[in-house]
Amino acid sequence: MLLMATITLEAKGLDKLIRKLQAASRERVFIDALNSGVAHLKHWIDENRLSGRPGLIHRTGHLKRMVMPIAAKRIGDVIQARVNAGAIYSRIHEFGGTIVPKNKPFLAWKDPDSGKWRFAKKVTIPARPFMGPALRDKDNQQFVMNELIMGLRNAIARQE
Repeated sequence: MLLMATITLEAKGLDKLIRKLQAASRERVFIDALNSGVAHLKHWIDENRLSGRPGLIHRTGHLKRMVMPIAAKRIGDVIQARVNAGAIYSRIHEFGGTIVPKNKPFLAWKDPDSGKWRFAKKVTIPARPFMGPALRDKDNQQFVMNELIMGLRNAIARQE
């Protein structure tokens, strides 16, 4: 199951700017702003949560490579952009949880530091969120809003 982050953007106070645009221009502005926003979120996640610094997630780089922005598109009345974390273990890192064996009596893995095999009946993984903090970060929210405002102003200037 993929872990997805969806940007929900409410353009409050921009009604006058938005009404000045033709429908096609308006949609393009929102799509471009959201595409820029999800690219920014991907970069923020890479640098601030998956960089390998102490206390952050990163051992092989696989999770970092699997976090991908998905281009904005219209779905009904909504224009939506996503950031997907496609690694199978994305959810357990984001939310934490307990892993138990399904087909064997024990979980088994080779410790990457010592090289020794480890065995357990269950393993509790603490939550190490990497997607949620990106969406809650006020600077990231402001970045997306600034992209939208700049796009609206540029589109209006081209129309006039």
